[in-house]
Amino acid sequence: MPTFYLPTQIITGCGCFSQLGRVVAGFGQSALVVCDAYLARQSDLASRAVAMLQAEKVQVVVYDGVTREPELPVVEEAIALARSHRTQVFVGIGGGSAIDTAKAAAGMTPLSGSVR
Repeated sequence: MPTFYLPTQIITGCGCFSQLGRVVAGFGQSALVVCDAYLARQSDLASRAVAMLQAEKVQVVVYDGVTREPELPVVEEAIALARSHRTQVFVGIGGGSAIDTAKAAAGMTPLSGSVR
């Protein structure tokens, strides 16, 4: 009989972003931060996330190719980057597209083949 275990941890409230490094370090030591180009280059949100992760000794790679609608090539790029860096934890920062891309990459990275 197939069994699925999907633990969920939701941390909310004022100041919860400051816990990112500690929480991620509890899941692994290699993270892919998934966001769009604005958050990576013009906002300090992604750089703050990277700093918090690095402070916890988490190796971090940023994928900033997220577009308004995460089409297959975008997800494939994130997967390729995650595979090449042996990513253990995925962090989606931004809107639904970043989160959807991070979820798709997290689900597909350990599997062989492409999203198609």
